Amino acid sequence: MKFRRNNWMLVLAADAYQTLGHMTTDREGRSVPKQFCSLNGGDSLLQGSLRRARQLAPNRRICVVVDPDHEHYWRHAERIAAGRAQNPQARS
Repeated sequence: MKFRRNNWMLVLAADAYQTLGHMTTDREGRSVPKQFCSLNGGDSLLQGSLRRARQLAPNRRICVVVDPDHEHYWRHAERIAAGRAQNPQARS
């Protein structure tokens, strides 16, 4: 797939499961959703997904689906995409 101005990208970042266990904790030892973690000290998994999405579609056509329970991870973040949708039925 190549960049096109009429492409849309949907980035799913609402997974609440902690499949990476001890690798996804913050400095206080709290579990952090894996999409907000960096595995190599660089960008988070979500930032990497957005970087790849921007290679295929303009920012105004990128929508990120997030879990409302994770708002404190993305609320103060730099504008991550043109659209943001909250997953209304987050898994618990």
